[in-house]
Amino acid sequence: ANIDLKAFSESTYLKLTGGKLQPVLDTLKVYKDMGVWLEITNLVVPTWTDNPDDIRSMCRWLSDNGFKNTPIHFSRFYPLHKLEQLPPTPVEILNNAWRIAAEEGLKYVYTGNVPGNEMSNTKCPSCNSTIVVRQGYRIASNTITGGKCNKCGYKVDGIWN
Repeated sequence: ANIDLKAFSESTYLKLTGGKLQPVLDTLKVYKDMGVWLEITNLVVPTWTDNPDDIRSMCRWLSDNGFKNTPIHFSRFYPLHKLEQLPPTPVEILNNAWRIAAEEGLKYVYTGNVPGNEMSNTKCPSCNSTIVVRQGYRIASNTITGGKCNKCGYKVDGIWN
């Protein structure tokens, strides 16, 4: 399952979606407890969800609640529909979100909607080798064998059938 975690403050969540944050957090925990493979997507919207402190709070919550091995995708926003007045998310903001998540102990952190950005690839959490190379939504190369890194043998979390 891929869950969109739109924001990490109740007020921003309400303004952006009309919904509440806590039910989303509860759903993440329920899916995790049920053994459902999860991936989390956070659309980084300039002036709305790009605050480094909020990103750190979200990543810390994920880390503290057992989601260190759950992939998180920080996706680049492009202006459309009701937010046409905003610019696309600067790549530096996405790269900073990636660094924050890694600092908080999240092992599988990605940036999305940024063609050619190496931060969309999967690196082995043990030896830091690139083990999955992506080009857009395509996998260009996958060196995981039997669920393990080919370089060091680390068990890579995920479904690799």
